[in-house]
Amino acid sequence: RADVGAVQLLGRVDRVRRGSLELWLPRVLSPFLRAVHRAASATSRHPLGRGVTQRARSALSSGATLPLRRAYLGSVQVRPLGPEDWTALFTFAGNHLRISAPFLRQQLQERWAERRAAIGGLARGAMVGFCWVDEYRQEGFELDGLWIRSLYVRPIARGMGVARKIVEHACQAAASTGAHQVYADVEDINEPSLRVFRSLGFKRAATALEARLNDEWRMRGRAFRLVVLEKAL
Repeated sequence: RADVGAVQLLGRVDRVRRGSLELWLPRVLSPFLRAVHRAASATSRHPLGRGVTQRARSALSSGATLPLRRAYLGSVQVRPLGPEDWTALFTFAGNHLRISAPFLRQQLQERWAERRAAIGGLARGAMVGFCWVDEYRQEGFELDGLWIRSLYVRPIARGMGVARKIVEHACQAAASTGAHQVYADVEDINEPSLRVFRSLGFKRAATALEARLNDEWRMRGRAFRLVVLEKAL
């Protein structure tokens, strides 16, 4: 599009990097890339295109592709995150989480690093899984206890036990604070995450606690339904 008013060129994108992959963008390819972007946008808005994309994502995380995915990723390291992991966390959250970057950065620098409360799975220099464990009161919720939040593993790393290891580290972080109980909230349609928590001994929490959590989120404009699980430490 034509620029409106006086502009000053400050820079341009000459490459795109994701994990270990890097794509150079020479100027001669600009018209081609714009055409590809328009075609991809139109496809993503069409029901058939969305269906094909969803099936491709399912295939990516299926058991049939597990050997290839293991060979590509190599060893996945699951460990607490520190401030030096901010770039990897920022990139991961921007692609997969509904959490603001300022909140993540502040919590990582001021609370999570010291408490070992943010857990990540890393492979090939990129983050493939994440969760954190902390008090909901940090966000103004009237809820007690420590909660495991935002568990997510990228499709390419699913089926490798990454989610289970991340939750185990989160439970260890909660226990190290002296807590006797830890809670988790999972969307009711997220059956894979529910299976992970149940396999580690989590049980459905009291109905009253679950209702209170969902009421707190509804007051903040969130419509999804959460299941609350708990485990004695």
